[in-house]
Amino acid sequence: MQSRQSISNISRSLLPSSHLCSLNKSGAACHSGSSTKGYQPSPNMSSFGYENQGLFANYSMIHAPKVRESEELTCGPRAQSSVIEHKESEHSLKSDRYNLDGFQTNYEKAKFFIIKSYSEDDVHKCVKYDVWSSTPNGNKKLDDAFHEAQGKTASKCPVFLFFSVNGSGQFVGVAEMTGPVVFDKDMDFWQLDKWSGFFPVKWHIVKDIPNAQLRHIILENNDNRPVTYTRDTQEVGLQQGLEMLDIFKSYPSKTSLLDDLSFYENREKLLKARRIGKHAFQPEKNSKFGEGSMRMNELMDPVSSIINVTRKLSLNADMQKDKALT
Repeated sequence: MQSRQSISNISRSLLPSSHLCSLNKSGAACHSGSSTKGYQPSPNMSSFGYENQGLFANYSMIHAPKVRESEELTCGPRAQSSVIEHKESEHSLKSDRYNLDGFQTNYEKAKFFIIKSYSEDDVHKCVKYDVWSSTPNGNKKLDDAFHEAQGKTASKCPVFLFFSVNGSGQFVGVAEMTGPVVFDKDMDFWQLDKWSGFFPVKWHIVKDIPNAQLRHIILENNDNRPVTYTRDTQEVGLQQGLEMLDIFKSYPSKTSLLDDLSFYENREKLLKARRIGKHAFQPEKNSKFGEGSMRMNELMDPVSSIINVTRKLSLNADMQKDKALT
């Protein structure tokens, strides 16, 4: 995939450092969603207290790599542990939402899928806004799986998603699909403007898990290849999925995507400003947004528009499940 050319001077605000892992695009296997992530940030919307950015000052643009904001990255500055120190105080802020000791890892019924993203920027937005998007085929596959799981009324059947960024050599966390795919709405805050549809998710585990911790898990439904060698929306069997949940929960990782919060927040702001500038130079197109896309004012304030568009998704799914159980 190719990065879009910079439109405004803002995108030239490149900062010092080469401490980032940029994506080897030729080696990317597949992408799962990056363009529709615009779901209601669930009740916990502001996952990291974005209004309190000062808590993450250590990860400011001081350490940001010299890359364009539209360039796809496999990992943020935390990959260079010799450059950035991770402080316990920052981890304590996240512990009340993620990586909880009470996270359940044993289920009689559950569905599991591998999610492969081209960019960690998009995973950051997924955690921030509690939404994800895949390719058209991926969206349909996940939507079918969600509806099938909802139909299993005898017991709970969650749909878990294991997230990894192509070329990163690691997984970054586990989320649960909490609602069906909305096929007729697109979100404009993904790294690339090529994804459509979106669905709500809830993150349970946010930590870096090296592929070496999972490489022994073999998928019979993928030519007996390791779970670390898969494409986007590859389904994982029940036993393998439960083993992965155990590993994700118990692995004592010292780093996570949340360590690079400030870095990705700055990149998101630059990307948004560049896109707003682009539309400003194309006034004739400003009134031609499709019915299913975000208008310009929504682009400027994606959080509020996400809430307005998707607030009832998870609630509707839960209500339908409750009716099925009664």
